[in-house]
Amino acid sequence: MNESLRAQVYAWAFRLLGNHHDAMDVTQDIMVVWLGVDRSRIECERAWLRRTTTNRCIDLMRKRRPSAAGEAPHQCENAADPPALDRTELAQAVAKSLEMLTEQQRCAVIAKVYDRETFAKIAESMGISLSTAKTHYLRGLQALRSKLASFRD
Repeated sequence: MNESLRAQVYAWAFRLLGNHHDAMDVTQDIMVVWLGVDRSRIECERAWLRRTTTNRCIDLMRKRRPSAAGEAPHQCENAADPPALDRTELAQAVAKSLEMLTEQQRCAVIAKVYDRETFAKIAESMGISLSTAKTHYLRGLQALRSKLASFRD
């Protein structure tokens, strides 16, 4: 994996996780997976890496989520740092909300919001029409807005 792709994988992971060490772990995992992938079967390497990184981040957050058996979530001992805690909570809420979108919506939203790609580029990388890419993006954005409404205040 070239250096620019590795940096992009790290950036995606950091945006989703909000933690340098977790983003580095995900980046390392993706680099290892990348070594064993038959790239001749991948149409768009960047889109594949983005989707795989997103899925790996979601898996990591699922694994670290408190269990339903009553385990209390980890609390920060330093109560003087609420903005960082709010950012972490927001990052987790965004990742959880992204997880609930369809794969097409999730790919379109991440490509547009995080990577600032054009709809034409998104459509090309996903192998769909321009209007379909826009539809997936808008529906995904609407779903995210409704799921994250509590963080607007």
